[in-house]
This record gives sequence, C-alpha cells and structure tokens, in this order.
Amino acid sequence: MRGRTYPIEVAPAGALYAFRKVTFFDPAEEARQATEAAVAAQRETTKARNATVQRLASPPRRDFTPATDEMQLGLIRFMQMLSNLPEKQAESAVAANAALAWARRDTDPSVETDRFRIRPYFVVRNNAMSALGVAVSIENKTQRRLTFLPDSFILRSGDEVLPATAADFNPIVEPGEKNIAFFVIARKPDGQRVLLEPSTPMRLSIALVRDVNPNPAISVDVSDLLPRRNRSHEVPVLWSESQT
Repeated sequence: MRGRTYPIEVAPAGALYAFRKVTFFDPAEEARQATEAAVAAQRETTKARNATVQRLASPPRRDFTPATDEMQLGLIRFMQMLSNLPEKQAESAVAANAALAWARRDTDPSVETDRFRIRPYFVVRNNAMSALGVAVSIENKTQRRLTFLPDSFILRSGDEVLPATAADFNPIVEPGEKNIAFFVIARKPDGQRVLLEPSTPMRLSIALVRDVNPNPAISVDVSDLLPRRNRSHEVPVLWSESQT
C-alpha cells in the first residue's frame, strides 16, 4: 500500500466476524475520493435540474453478485454458524452485514407425511446475490431407516416453485431421529433472480428415495462360508498347507 508492505497475522475470529472480506484503505486516498465524489455529485445535480424528467416503464435493474458455487457454499456455512449461536448473537451476526436479512421460522406449521416431518428453522436472504438460504429439520417418524435425495428439495410459495441449487444435508435419517438440512435457492428454474423475502409464507418438500429395515432379520457369518480343517475347534483356513 503506497509503497509499503504490512505483515498480517491471521487468527481465529470471534462470534462477530467479517462475512466475506476485509478491506484495507488509505485515509488520505479516501478523503481525496470523497472530495471528488462530492464535486461530481454537485455537477450531476446541476445537470439534473436542467434535464427533462422521463418516466420509466419498469424500475432499473440493480447490479448484483452472481451466485457462484463458492458464494452458495459460503451462505450454507454462514447458516451452519447461525444454527449454533444463541438467538441474540445470531441476530447480531446477520445485522453486521447489510446485504443479509433473516427470519426465524420455527413457529411455522410443519409439513407432515406418514413417514417424515419437515419443520422450517430459519431463512436467510443474501440481497447481494438475490439468494435464499433455508435451514430445516427433517424428522423420521418411523422405525425404518429413511434415505432422502438432497438435490430434490423444493420450496413453494404462491405460484413459485423453486428447486434448491445447493445443499448440505446427511440424507440418511435413522428411526426416530432428525437431521438438520441447509439449502440454498439462488435462482429460478428460468435463471431469473429469487425475489422472496425471508418471512414469505412457504411450503417445503423433499423426495424420499429409500425406506429400509435398519435391523435385518437374517445375517450371515462369513466364517461359515470358508473351508475348515478337520479339527474339533474348526479353525478356518484360506488355503492348504501344500499351497503355503
């Protein structure tokens, strides 16, 4: 920076840390840029006073950050951190980033089937990339082992049908257990941005692909399948002495 080198020691951060990046700035350069911006703003204001006002048919589109795989994974990791924080600290962590908004959804009604239950936990919106992150619990109501397809997670809200674009979820749920799942919806099926707010009413679903008995009634001892010597203790052998 300005011909100087600054050594940086990286250390673990506390509960409230930067979400995406650290920015280094030069106070003198910042002051110069602020002055130039003020002069430019004054020039634009003068120009606007003399311009003809026009009404647009639609609002101008704002630039936004593309929802890359890395960005979606970052949102999932952020949600995982939130799930392990007390509510006040979680609120502070979200408030520390102006691009984020969230809503607790654990009082929403659960989605019930005869074999499992889906209950929303919370929803985080990243306005910078127009993406929703959803944390849910998936509970196995049966005495069988259930296996789900993580990529099949779908959020429905009104006429919107939004499949997940990223997921982090242990798809095998043991009898009577529940797993916490984290999903990101970064775009609509047609590639358009997701405009839903975290508090928007929604319904969740996921595909069940396997339903098995975790304790099969029949088991086979591999030693019973091996040849044995003609001795009282019947020690299993894999080859004859002549072969050794």
